[in-house]
Amino acid sequence: MKFLIPFTKFQGLGNDFVIIDARELARDGVGFELLCDWPRQAGRLARYLCDRNFGIGADGLILALPIKSENYDCVDRHPEVKSNRAASSTASGRFRKLSKAGPEFPRRHDREDSAPSAECFKQIEEAVAGIVSAYPDAEGCDLGWVYTNSDGSEASMCGNGLRSLALWTANHIERPDSAFTIATARGPVTARVDSEDQIEVNIGKPVLESSSIPVSGPVRSPVVSEKLELSGSKKTVTLTAVGMGNPHAVVFGAFDSEIDSVYQEFEQRDRPGATFFPFALQEVAEQIQQHELFPEGVNVEFVRKRSENAVDVLVYERGCGATLACASGACAVVVAGVLEGLLSREASVRLPGGQLTIAWDEASDTISMRGAAREVFSGVVWINLEKIEDDGGSRRIAVSNA
Repeated sequence: MKFLIPFTKFQGLGNDFVIIDARELARDGVGFELLCDWPRQAGRLARYLCDRNFGIGADGLILALPIKSENYDCVDRHPEVKSNRAASSTASGRFRKLSKAGPEFPRRHDREDSAPSAECFKQIEEAVAGIVSAYPDAEGCDLGWVYTNSDGSEASMCGNGLRSLALWTANHIERPDSAFTIATARGPVTARVDSEDQIEVNIGKPVLESSSIPVSGPVRSPVVSEKLELSGSKKTVTLTAVGMGNPHAVVFGAFDSEIDSVYQEFEQRDRPGATFFPFALQEVAEQIQQHELFPEGVNVEFVRKRSENAVDVLVYERGCGATLACASGACAVVVAGVLEGLLSREASVRLPGGQLTIAWDEASDTISMRGAAREVFSGVVWINLEKIEDDGGSRRIAVSNA
């Protein structure tokens, strides 16, 4: 089963994603088979595509699923793009890099046709309905998604991924306004794109009950200032656990000097180095992730408080290790800070990849994030599913961290 998959690469604060359009998959027989079998195939496909040595390279794989039929149309409404396609193709083969975001529509770089058939519309509707049928209130949403970590594990939430998908929607689906809803496994998410730098996503209510985060032991809510003894050492860390559709362990104040050193180094260079994450913190994060307190693993946030409205954060993610940013982690930090009496309900969260504004509304109990995302490039990738082994690819290699 060998075929070409069109993709678009996005990044949100350095957290990068490969986005695949369900409309494009449905246009080919083999692609349609893959779309219908996505829940079973997504893990190994993500490990292959997200690999930074032999794949495209990313922290996660996103399948974009337009739900409403008016979003199925792939017709090129922007002829000026088509006129530039030949020159772009000559310059870079099947690879197109964007100099700026704009109203683009998906197209295969190896063919000229841009309009799918009526049969394609029907295929998209059937396949998308099958995937999002288990999502709460999906029928009222504009589009849905399936998010898969770079290690092949599933995740219902990724804040930077949602902002990237929101910008993808603004760039690739012609809509009358800048606001829309995205169906996710934990319920609808509202998004608004004012610009590349101002993308707001409301990701709903935090999960505070231990059994739902999940955190082991007796049921309690919230899970605040719990002391955790690290295996293999006499160290004890104090953390607060928060669920954002994925589990988070937030540690305030214990590693301020290490965090400060990292951000001082950032200020002296244009961008973070490849080995920015302190090894000592990596060891602590991995011990927290492997602790029996977190039966499904956990994302770990180390926090230095600058004021009640500002923090510096380093994140070690479940599924991909040290990353330049984790937006759901930034949300968890603000929730944990409020619960511990350290932060106000709206705060600026600085991460190695950039800054987010997080607000936890007291009346609705929902959390919104505002920050930037970028469309980086698009292209096509050859896939031979028969040669992608279940362990992650045709070559046995380790998936590197972002």
